[in-house]
This record gives sequence, structure tokens and C-alpha cells, in this order.
Amino acid sequence: IRDIRGIRVGSSNSWFNPESRSMVTRFVPKQNRGVFIISSGHYSQEDGEVSSDITKPAVVRKYNNTMYGVDMVDEMLATYYAIFPTRRWPVRVFFHLVHTVAYNAFVLFTLKFPNWRKKDCSKRLIALRQLIDLLIIPQVQRRKQHSSSEQLQVRRSWDIVLNVFASPVHNVLPLPRAVPDEQEGNTNPQPRRPEIVQHQERRMRKRCDICVRPSTVRRISQAKCCRCNRFICNDHRYIWCDHCTEQRYVD
Repeated sequence: IRDIRGIRVGSSNSWFNPESRSMVTRFVPKQNRGVFIISSGHYSQEDGEVSSDITKPAVVRKYNNTMYGVDMVDEMLATYYAIFPTRRWPVRVFFHLVHTVAYNAFVLFTLKFPNWRKKDCSKRLIALRQLIDLLIIPQVQRRKQHSSSEQLQVRRSWDIVLNVFASPVHNVLPLPRAVPDEQEGNTNPQPRRPEIVQHQERRMRKRCDICVRPSTVRRISQAKCCRCNRFICNDHRYIWCDHCTEQRYVD
């Protein structure tokens, strides 16, 4: 399907899937340039063919007429788009679908309740954060209850996540209710969710306190001993895991 070398300019081909009732159309507008469109709204041979009076298939013309909506969705998704760098295209497609579903859910909710935070410019961010909380909390609780072989650091991270979700600061904003505030007679706007900004302290760099070398050799390190707080280099420090550290102090 992707091999378009030697294909005549202006030609098109279509492939159909009877189970999902979808169609894949390949259109060649220029030499060695192909356009591939997957559609579930077109399922006929005429939608993917090119005739003498029509230079583009029906599915391509339909996309060109409605491509403004596609560009608008891409622009809205780029505002709060979070994905780690990866070369695996299934992972990128999955994350793109998750972002698209979250945005569609926000659009449907605002259409049903147009008065919900009507004057709040950050209502999409608030709804997105609350949706993330609803998706994360059950999974973390399930893994914490049914998994006892995880590392100590992982279990501590679960406790931190659950404590953050249960904190009063995190629950300042209530979840979207079925009845807007205007229908309940409450005209006071709800307080915005405060931003939690963690300022990372800049770590100091000093010479190793254990190294005994001439003044011309300087070993600068940021690592410090957890007991005496002296700066140490890589040659004078040891790495302990949480399990061995606890066993050492217990023994």
C-alpha cells in the first residue's frame, strides 16, 4: 500500500474491511507523493474512485471541506500535550488517542453543561486534571492491594501519590456535578485550584573531604554523606539500596 513508485499521478485505490466497515484510500496528487486516509463513514467503491470530471475521491474532498476541524483539534491538543520521546509509532498513536478522547469528553461535557465555569479560562485544564485523578487513583489502589513484591521505593511512591490525592489542597475543586451551580442558586464562583510549584534547591559543589591529593588535583562533587554531610567523590562513597540500608540499621 505504501509503495507509490511508478503509480500514475491522479490515480487512487481503496481497500475495505468488512468487519469494522472502514475504508483505506490511497490518492497520488503528485509524483512520488501519496495521501492515505482511513474513514469509517465511507464504504463504497465510488467514494474512493477518481472519474474524468472529478479529480479527487469523495473521501479526500470530504476531508478537505472539514479539515478546519482537524486543524483546530490538533491546535487544542498541543496546548496540553504530554508524551515522552519514543520511536514506537503504536505508542505515539495510543497517546494521541488518549489526548483526543480526553478533549472530546471535555467538549461533550461543556455542551451539556454550558454554565460550568463559564468565565474561567482554565476550565479545560481543571477538567483534565480531575479526569487524570479519576483514572490514576483506582489503578494505584489496586496495585497497592494486590502487589506485595514491588520494590520499597515503588511502594513509597504509591503512598505519596495517594496522600497527594487525598490532601485538602488537591481537593479544593470538586468534581463536575450533574447540576450546575447556577441551578442551585449559588452564584459565587468556585475558587481556582492553586498551582503547586516545587522549587528545586540548587545543589552546591565542593571538593571531596576525604581525598588527600596535591592542590593541583581537584575533585569536585555534589554528593554528600547522609550522616556527616561531608562532600565525597565517587571513589569514596558506596551505594546502598533501601532494603540493605534498613537491614543494616536493624542489625
